[in-house]
Amino acid sequence: VFQQKQDMSQISSRLKEYYQVFGQDRTMKLGTFVDNHDNARFLSQNSDQKLFTSAVVLSMMIDGIPIVYYGTAQMFSGGNDPQNREIFWNT
Repeated sequence: VFQQKQDMSQISSRLKEYYQVFGQDRTMKLGTFVDNHDNARFLSQNSDQKLFTSAVVLSMMIDGIPIVYYGTAQMFSGGNDPQNREIFWNT
């Protein structure tokens, strides 16, 4: 939603879908994250740092277990492998 600047109602629709498929108790146990080192980073697809920050905040506030992978907090912007595995100790 944030990366492609889509309608926010999609988040609500997806949550309702998860509740139906998994149940609300199980949905609360799913991990939520914005990006990770196995895929192109959010900022490699959309460089808008405000949208990125909004996505991170939502991942912290929405149902589920928030996960912040290394590099997300440093706003890494690497694309596909191996650029998505930027060196952490240079930040």
